[in-house]
Amino acid sequence: MFKKFGLQSSKTQLKSSSQRQLIKRMEEQWQGVQLDPKTPIFQQKQLDYTVYIQSDQVLCVEFEDVLIPNLKLLLSQPEILPKIQVDQGAIKFLLRGSDVMCPGLTSPGALMEQPLEKGRLVQIRCEGKVHPVGIGRLLMSTDEIREINKGVGVQLFHYLGDELYHLL
Repeated sequence: MFKKFGLQSSKTQLKSSSQRQLIKRMEEQWQGVQLDPKTPIFQQKQLDYTVYIQSDQVLCVEFEDVLIPNLKLLLSQPEILPKIQVDQGAIKFLLRGSDVMCPGLTSPGALMEQPLEKGRLVQIRCEGKVHPVGIGRLLMSTDEIREINKGVGVQLFHYLGDELYHLL
C-alpha cells in the first residue's frame, strides 16, 4: 500500500481535545499502546489517508477509518497487535509488497496461534525471525484461512523497507 508514498501537505498540530480522542481511538484499536499524552501530535492529510506524527516519529496512518501503526512503533511495543507468522517461502514476496496468500499461513513454518476475526489488523512475522516485518488486515478469519487455504489471506498495508518505514 505504501510502496510509493509521499507527504505533500504541511504538518498541523492537533488540538488537545483531538489529540485525546486520537489516543483514545488508538487504545481501543490496539491493545496496551503507551503514548505520551503531553507530547504534541501533528497530522498531515493526504487524499485518502492521514499521517500522525509525534516527536518526529510517524505513529500511524489513518486509512478508511482504520489506524495502522508504523512498524517502528510496533517494534517498540510489539504487544499492541496480534501476531501471525508466514513461512520462509513468503518472505521475499512480503518484502516486495505482496499480500499474504493463505498457503503461506498454513504451511509448515507458518503460525496462527489465536483465532482472529475477518478485518482484524495483525502484525506479520517471518519464520525464524523475532521482529515483525509487516502489518496487514485479515481478509478472512483464521479459521477460514485454514479451511479454504486459497487466495489472499492478509491484505498488506505496511512492510519493512517501504516508503512509510523510511519516512522521517
